[in-house]
Amino acid sequence: MPGSHHDPSCLSMTSGFQLPIEFAFPGKCGFDTFIDSGQNTAALHFLKEFATGRHQFCLLWGRYGSGKSHLLRAICQGNNNAVYLPLDKMRESDPQLLHELDGFSLVVLDDLQLISGKADWEEALFILFNQLHAVGARLCVALDSPLDQCNWQLPDLHSRLKLAVQFEMHELADIEKEQVLLREARSRGMPLKPEVVAYLLSRNNRNLHELMSVLDRLDTLSLSEKRRLTIPFIREKLHWQ
Repeated sequence: MPGSHHDPSCLSMTSGFQLPIEFAFPGKCGFDTFIDSGQNTAALHFLKEFATGRHQFCLLWGRYGSGKSHLLRAICQGNNNAVYLPLDKMRESDPQLLHELDGFSLVVLDDLQLISGKADWEEALFILFNQLHAVGARLCVALDSPLDQCNWQLPDLHSRLKLAVQFEMHELADIEKEQVLLREARSRGMPLKPEVVAYLLSRNNRNLHELMSVLDRLDTLSLSEKRRLTIPFIREKLHWQ
């Protein structure tokens, strides 16, 4: 995929297919970097074996920030015939591109709720589902709510999706989010003191995606100004009172 910025450890694609967009995977996306509170253990164990297991279809659902995208990218890791599509980045794309995915052994679709109620996308997904099923390929999808709460217009597609093995994903507790921030900061060579992490959690909405975005911004500011990440520095740069 010339010109793209993906992390090859997280996304493998055959050379003949090109996405109509460019996107990046933030941070590390392996199973070994997924912090499990215990509530997501069943999903984690299942997905580790999914690419070679007996089940063809799986579905994750849960609130934004519950780790769905991390695990979706993780199952592509090391698979040279897998593709990950973030549907939130593809709203303006032609749904017919789904028809080009039938040659992959593993297709992963994130934010599937964004195409529910859209007849052209639902029809394209229905065709892809049948194509993958016919050749024994695997499909894993993620939504932000239970399957039955989405506005599916194509009953046959809804019935196909209900065949998937389904898991609800649960958000991390604050102490676990602290672990993620501390680990990510260390990996960037910018260790944070516990009181700084506590301050970030106290001033943010505690959504892990938002916390990681704040960390990205602070990393850039810290490097450009050659200053350590302290509470006064963060307060100044983020204009927090």
